[in-house]
Amino acid sequence: MLRRLLFPRPETTLAGLDRVFLYIVLALRTIDVTKLIPAVLGTAGRSPQPALSLGLGTLFVVWSAVLIVIGLRDGSLGRRGWLVKVDVLISCVCLLAVLVITPPELRISQWDAWGGSVTYTSALFAGMALKRHRSRLLAALLLWVCAVIPTGFVSGHPDIVLIGWTNSLVYPAYTAVGWLVSDYFRRVAEATDEARRLATEAAARSAAEAEAARHRALLHDQATILDLVARGIEDPTLADSERRQAAVEARKVAAFMTEPPLTTAPAQDTDLASLARADAHDFADLNPVVSVDLAEGTVVRASVATVVGSALTTLLHNVRRHAQSDLCVIHADADAGAWELTVRDDGVGFDRENSRIGYGLGELVERASTRAGLDVRVESAPGEGTTVTLRGGPETTVREERASGESMTGPKGRATLWSS
Repeated sequence: MLRRLLFPRPETTLAGLDRVFLYIVLALRTIDVTKLIPAVLGTAGRSPQPALSLGLGTLFVVWSAVLIVIGLRDGSLGRRGWLVKVDVLISCVCLLAVLVITPPELRISQWDAWGGSVTYTSALFAGMALKRHRSRLLAALLLWVCAVIPTGFVSGHPDIVLIGWTNSLVYPAYTAVGWLVSDYFRRVAEATDEARRLATEAAARSAAEAEAARHRALLHDQATILDLVARGIEDPTLADSERRQAAVEARKVAAFMTEPPLTTAPAQDTDLASLARADAHDFADLNPVVSVDLAEGTVVRASVATVVGSALTTLLHNVRRHAQSDLCVIHADADAGAWELTVRDDGVGFDRENSRIGYGLGELVERASTRAGLDVRVESAPGEGTTVTLRGGPETTVREERASGESMTGPKGRATLWSS
């Protein structure tokens, strides 16, 4: 608590800025009080009215204590508009009292005419805390007039008159500085608060979109299965495949709906050829030609294997549901750590330029693969089938050490999307 009080770190918000202004004013007022006490006590012997001087000094000290307590409790000096008005009035009384408590020849002394040395903070306070320009101008004018009257018309002392007039200009100057500085930083703080609000809203929208994308990814393959079931499955091979896939998807939904959601087993580094064969096994009804021997032994990193497996499953679902093909080929190849996986069918194809890309091909294949650092190439034309190729560089594989101790190297892959 004491550390926060002595070394405050306000937030970078509009409320935090008000607290900064509070600390500035209160620190300056504490310095004023520190100067005031010895000034009142030390000049009592020279003052025509020492009792009045002591009484006004006590009033100023008590009021300053009240101001500090209220300010610290509120966290701002601008929350109660009457505080600054009372502060200006008390400062004006202290300035005018110089006429009575200080001899004319000592009215420019910061020690004897202590009213002028402890009230500059009131002008700064008024500039910071008052909301209207008219109120600021009135406060500056009152303080200036009250400072000029005791010194501006002292007969026989032209030097005191000149110094009194010039010193009195400090009050409108401090009021203007208080307003300019506080107004500028308030506008900066407001802009920061607005930017923070917009960033929070954008983060919330992004989180909502990510959650919606997670739902779509979960439901995409299930929608394909349900569509085929709704049409009626007469092919026993396809029916058996759909039952196996439906069981897998049902487990995914069950895990997704538990509270808290069940965590899936962590993905593992996977052999590319084994991954392709396992996915092809679930689509036996397509009679896919699986040619992946050249990728045997190419171990793909776990995070990449998850994306590749999802993309391959989505592509085979698309072949089953949309392609109307007689032939489906899954081909994989690898060289020096770089690898390539291709899915090709001889079905109806589509026009890449004018056709709307579905969620499966667009999100689960193209964008997901690109985010994982893979090259994606989609080639298709009406009546000519579709070919989708995924390519990964050495950084997507688990590099095996050669017998000589040197690591496998190869050209680094780029995350780009090729057009056919």
